[in-house]
Amino acid sequence: MKKFLTVVFAILLTASTAHAEIFACAGEAEYCTPKNNAEFAAYWAQILAEQNLVKKICVHLRANTTLVDDVKISDDDLATQCMMILEITDTKVELANEADSVRAKVFVTGQIDLDELKSRLDGFRKNS
Repeated sequence: MKKFLTVVFAILLTASTAHAEIFACAGEAEYCTPKNNAEFAAYWAQILAEQNLVKKICVHLRANTTLVDDVKISDDDLATQCMMILEITDTKVELANEADSVRAKVFVTGQIDLDELKSRLDGFRKNS
């Protein structure tokens, strides 16, 4: 029984100390519409900000990590894989009324789990 508890304790200790490698980044974008379309402007600004965020993540992965070095993957496929596991952690929307329009500026912060991305890229590695 003592050995069993020792093994269980060791497994729990190992599992609790294991952690995922997370990469966080920020993106922003603006969108301008006629005065009565503030929600539309905010919606499109958020979409553009998230696209900007994914592009920044992809550039970082290609330039600063070895995660995609041995994988034949297009920028679009890499962006798609990142978008699938992207977790938006913070969103800030600023609306500014101008003469005859509304300008929405959106700031997003997001993160991806690099271990999850690595496992997703294993499929591309096998097909390379």
